[in-house]
Amino acid sequence: MADTPAAVAGLDFDPVELLETELKAADRARRLRAVRGLSAVATACGVEAAKARVLPVIEAHVSAGGEEDEVHLRIAEVLDFSFVTCLGGGDSAQLLLPVLEALCRVEETTVRDRACVSLADILEKLDAGKAPKTGDRVVKLVSQLADPSGEASGFGSKCSAAALCAPVLAFLARCSDRDDDKNKVRKVFRGVCEDDAPLVRRAAAAKLSEVCASIDGPQDFATSLTPSITKLLEDELDAVRVVAVSQLGAVLREEKCRAGSEAWSRTIQQDLESDGEAAWYSTQPAARVVHAAHSDTSWRVREAVAKSFDGYCAYLSAQADAESVAPGLLDAFASLLDDGEVEVRAAAFQSCVAVAKLLPKHFAASEGVMASTCGGADNRVEFKVRLPAGGGFGRLFGG
Repeated sequence: MADTPAAVAGLDFDPVELLETELKAADRARRLRAVRGLSAVATACGVEAAKARVLPVIEAHVSAGGEEDEVHLRIAEVLDFSFVTCLGGGDSAQLLLPVLEALCRVEETTVRDRACVSLADILEKLDAGKAPKTGDRVVKLVSQLADPSGEASGFGSKCSAAALCAPVLAFLARCSDRDDDKNKVRKVFRGVCEDDAPLVRRAAAAKLSEVCASIDGPQDFATSLTPSITKLLEDELDAVRVVAVSQLGAVLREEKCRAGSEAWSRTIQQDLESDGEAAWYSTQPAARVVHAAHSDTSWRVREAVAKSFDGYCAYLSAQADAESVAPGLLDAFASLLDDGEVEVRAAAFQSCVAVAKLLPKHFAASEGVMASTCGGADNRVEFKVRLPAGGGFGRLFGG
């Protein structure tokens, strides 16, 4: 091999052949050691040999099947952005997509999750302007993972698709003339939000805030995500509602999502106004979510809204009708402070500091909140639950 780099020219063995032999070894420790040395072998062999010889060895090993999850996990860890540099950077990233896609389809959750992390790392650090083919391939990859037919019939690949929508959208946002591709990825996310499998819907709900932050236009945010947000919040399973309530609270809390949140609110506000209700939550979608969640039959949903209450307060306190919404909002908070489940009460008292800071005047004026936070603790458990409320009063009266 005339083009063999100096790093391996003096060796009396072929490092790629040794890699291939070690990956086929019966001893798992030898296979793991071979995987740990992948980057070193690729670097020593040089860019062209890494593409032509090292990468095919990895692809063949993963596609052959039968490998243990621990080895798959280590492969997924190695194939992040640092390995792209071993292949020359830029559009060479697309060469890793088939292997990572295969790992995104395996049954073991930790392997899938790590493959998604490595893909997200590549997309975050890659120069989008120098990798147009990677952009094309990654959109196709996400669509294939979410495809309800063929290889994607299992829930695992759809969970991976849900996890990848945000990093792919963030990557496309740095590209030019990618509106059609963005629409395709948003469609994928809507699809996983409505999937028949609860595990897929829960995986989609868990990525809601990341997807919201990755959409680069308020109107696109509202048009693309309003149906998905509604479906997740109203899901028949409390495990999905719990995640959706928490994630929406995180979205509303983020300043960078504020324009999108307001566009979402306007999208459904007209329908709420036409209902003719006069309740405090009747015209504010975010307030309606709080109202529904604080009285949900599942204590886990009530705990979720208690933990994320400051996010809803941050958004609603900045709205034009904050004065009319705040009293009802704090009545709902008082209900959480007095909830029958100790986990819900503990979460609500933990949120007291943030809520008091966001709505100090209304917090102090709320009889329900004052009665709940100032009430005596009749046992040690209740004392521990109520203790964090002291910080709320410190912010109110201590400055």
